[in-house]
Amino acid sequence: MFCRKQTIEILEVDGRCLLQSRITDDGFFKQKKMTIRHILRYTLERNRKVDLAEFTINPQNALIARIFHPLAHLSRYEFLYCVYCLAVEADRLEYVLSHEDNF
Repeated sequence: MFCRKQTIEILEVDGRCLLQSRITDDGFFKQKKMTIRHILRYTLERNRKVDLAEFTINPQNALIARIFHPLAHLSRYEFLYCVYCLAVEADRLEYVLSHEDNF
C-alpha cells in the first residue's frame, strides 16, 4: 500500500488559527539554482489554482503551504477540512518538486 504523510504545524496568531506545512528544505531554491521564474511558478501560479491554501517562501527560503482561519468562526468540521486540504496540497507539491516524502 502506498502511504504518504505530511506534518502540519498549528499555531494561534492574533485570534486566527495558522496551519502551515513545509514543502521543501531551507534554501531549496538556492540549492537547486532556480530562477525567480521557477519560484513564481511554484507559488503564485499554485495560489491561483488552490483557493484555500497559500503557497509562499519562508525567511529560510523554504517553500511552505499555509492556511489562516479566524478562530471565532472555526468549527470542528472546518478545522478538519482545513487540515486535510493543507496536507493534501502540500504533499502534492512536495512530490512534484522532489518525488520524496520528507515532511
